Amino acid sequence: MVRFLPCAAGGHESNVAALSGDFISAAIAYTGERIDHWVGELRRLLRVRPEERRGKKKQPSPQKDTKTWTDFKSTLYQGATGSANFREKIVDRAYKCALSADIRAFLFTSLQRDGRKVWHALKSLARPVLDCRILRDIATRHLQFQNLRICPVRQRHKTALRPEYPVDIINAWHQLNSFDSSLSQAKILAGFGRRFESDCGKSFALHAEMQLFVHYESGAALPPTLDYFGCSKKACLLCESFLQALARPVAMRGRHGICYAAWGLPPSSSLGTVAALKDLEKMLVSRIRSHLADSGRIDKRLVVPAVHQSTVASAHSGSVVQGLHQGAMAAESTRQSELKLREIRNIQ
Repeated sequence: MVRFLPCAAGGHESNVAALSGDFISAAIAYTGERIDHWVGELRRLLRVRPEERRGKKKQPSPQKDTKTWTDFKSTLYQGATGSANFREKIVDRAYKCALSADIRAFLFTSLQRDGRKVWHALKSLARPVLDCRILRDIATRHLQFQNLRICPVRQRHKTALRPEYPVDIINAWHQLNSFDSSLSQAKILAGFGRRFESDCGKSFALHAEMQLFVHYESGAALPPTLDYFGCSKKACLLCESFLQALARPVAMRGRHGICYAAWGLPPSSSLGTVAALKDLEKMLVSRIRSHLADSGRIDKRLVVPAVHQSTVASAHSGSVVQGLHQGAMAAESTRQSELKLREIRNIQ
């Protein structure tokens, strides 16, 4: 990237093409597992139906960019997942499809429900090339981005709670909420006791956002000019809430809303860090209390298992959780409306 940006903004076209190829190849190799994931998704979504294989039903295709689409589909099923040549070829074909308005319209109209999923997977597969083009445009328009340095942040070792800290879930809730804990709440939380104990005993690594925060707070580097962390994944609930609670809030590209058990920060003497953690604690207690009060129970379907931050799932599972939560809220709202209607009828 250090060599690519200055050349891409004002270099000779042949050098730009060569550097773009090198940069894209490096990006594809770095995100190889993610590319293999989207290839698998597209193979599943675009699988040939039995009637199409027998020739009884013609496979639909775009009106104008038919060759671009057929080239992509033929490449999708010919290559061996995991090979560098196949990854580069399929990403290039996906990029050409992602530029086509005709293919987008075809997917949304012909494939009905799966059309949006296929389009999303196509854009995700084409990300290495799309990102390269976006970076080139940024460096061309904003000269300060043509000269940059890559400063690796030293990854910290995994850590775990000391043996004296883990407690059972009932005592933990009582310590957090001593003035408003009840027997009914204890009964509900007791159902999560075994999982709570297991999660407290596991080691964990700092999330990327927290590693950046510690890196700057420790004085290892000058604070960034912009209060913004540009991570490749959306932030989890705890990272986003903590960074927003700081005296100088740090913005991010968004959050996926999942609350992971494997989350933490190293001990800090900073008053600002301690205050932000206190605010985070209050927010979590309020959310738990709200769930206990509103539903009378916690739906275990909404408690999502931990997902590694480097996987594809962490970028998309937030929509699943949000959908489940919205569905549960809608069902509860409908139930309450029906109860009120019955009361009115009884009064009349």
